[in-house]
Amino acid sequence: MTDFILTPYALAQFIAAGISIVTTILVWQRRSVRGGIALFLLFLAVSEWAFGNGLESAAVGRDLKILFSKIVYVGAQSSPVFLLLFALKFSGRVERIQPISVTGLFLIPAVIVSLAATNESHHLIWSGFASGPSGTNSLIYQHGPAFWIGLTYIYILVSFSTALLAVSAVKSQKIYRIQNLTLLLASIMPWVGTFLYLLKPNPFPGLELISISFVFTELFLLIGIARGNLMDYIPVAHELIIKNIDEGVVIFDEKMRIIDLNPAAARLLQLEFPQLIDHPQKNHEDFLRMIQPFFNKEKANRFEAISPHNSAVWLNICVSPLRNERSLFLGWVAICEDITLRKNAEDELRRINQALGTQLDDISKLEDQLREQIKRDTLTGVYNRGYLEEVLKHEVSKAQINQTCLSLMMLDVDDFKIINDTFGHKAGDVVVIELGRFLKDKTRENDCVSRYGGDEFVLILPGMDNEDARQRAEILCQEIHDLKFSIPGLDLPVTVSIGLSTYPKDGKTNDDLLGAADAALYHAKQSGKDCVFSS
Repeated sequence: MTDFILTPYALAQFIAAGISIVTTILVWQRRSVRGGIALFLLFLAVSEWAFGNGLESAAVGRDLKILFSKIVYVGAQSSPVFLLLFALKFSGRVERIQPISVTGLFLIPAVIVSLAATNESHHLIWSGFASGPSGTNSLIYQHGPAFWIGLTYIYILVSFSTALLAVSAVKSQKIYRIQNLTLLLASIMPWVGTFLYLLKPNPFPGLELISISFVFTELFLLIGIARGNLMDYIPVAHELIIKNIDEGVVIFDEKMRIIDLNPAAARLLQLEFPQLIDHPQKNHEDFLRMIQPFFNKEKANRFEAISPHNSAVWLNICVSPLRNERSLFLGWVAICEDITLRKNAEDELRRINQALGTQLDDISKLEDQLREQIKRDTLTGVYNRGYLEEVLKHEVSKAQINQTCLSLMMLDVDDFKIINDTFGHKAGDVVVIELGRFLKDKTRENDCVSRYGGDEFVLILPGMDNEDARQRAEILCQEIHDLKFSIPGLDLPVTVSIGLSTYPKDGKTNDDLLGAADAALYHAKQSGKDCVFSS
């Protein structure tokens, strides 16, 4: 007599086991994705469950059937645990499941498997057995109290798993539409199997429908893997995105009332959502007052403002209208970004730029001073001889282009050596200094006064002909003669002799004009001093 007979019930279980094994292999290839290992172990457990049920259905003897029933309890009791672990990981509810939690989930299944293995001693799993309908080779199991405890635990886990997968499916993005349908159909299959298994009368007495229902769950997941990229794209729920982003998100209804906000907004604005409804806070009112001018139903508005609760915090806020797929206006969303670091960096950069600008101004002024000092005679403050030659060359060139006159006046202090010898060199310096100051005060803005050397000064008089220059020189001679110098004990008047030269009559170069003025000054000295002579 053979120990096994291939009945329709056995064939159904073996087909289910085959589907489960194929799915298990496919999932193993994708085990690295989130929840992949848990899903692989689930399908492995269901494969053992379905294959064991096939052997139980095909077995002829009662003892052999009971033995296989005990074996399949390993897969039957562990499958819901693996389903829950997969749902937790796939839905993103947990990042890492602690080993102690996994151990706790397997505690009741371990007890049920142990009770099934030792059922002959207590009959808590199966209280009795009866033969199934003729021709089915099935055994009807009469269930004890521990069976119902194990079954209740199974469906508690399945319920949690179904809820997690359903919520994840409903709240995930459009790209996961096929995944969503697949997960929803897969999650309800164990409930269909349980309903048929417990239905009175059972349409398939003696057939273990729960394992087959789990196989249908696998079948839908297999379709999802093959056609819907179930294991390629892991959904991320919208509320997780909003919850975890660093920017604050505040939702307003059409009456400008806050109806939701994420943790980042609560932190940035120091708002607590329950209190917004029951007892509006001052922070809430301040925020609304700040943001209200930017509510617009037609376009988004962006602005920067100091946080209403902390003057040290800067916010970049974008207020956008919310509309559904039919363009119906629903309210606004405000995205709040903390830009304090950027603002501080901008302020610091602005401060540095201002400091650099001040330094550059100071440097520019210093350069101007240095350039001016290079041009000036250190004793008198009038231009020095080097700058005189530059100016004279420029004025000669300009006079040549414009065909205008240019006069040169060279003056020298009469008997300057006597002043130095009689009153000392400091007295001589005072004469030179005060004479230079006097000449600057008595010349036009475009004239150039320079110290040519010692007590000798040269004046460049642009646009002035010889006659005008002579009249001007004679006036200067007289004014200097009447000038009182601040030298103690100096009783004699200070006089000067002046020599004149004019462009182009007396020369067309620096050397010619200076030479002619020097020669005229010599003749003035020879003519009795305190006079003017022109070449």
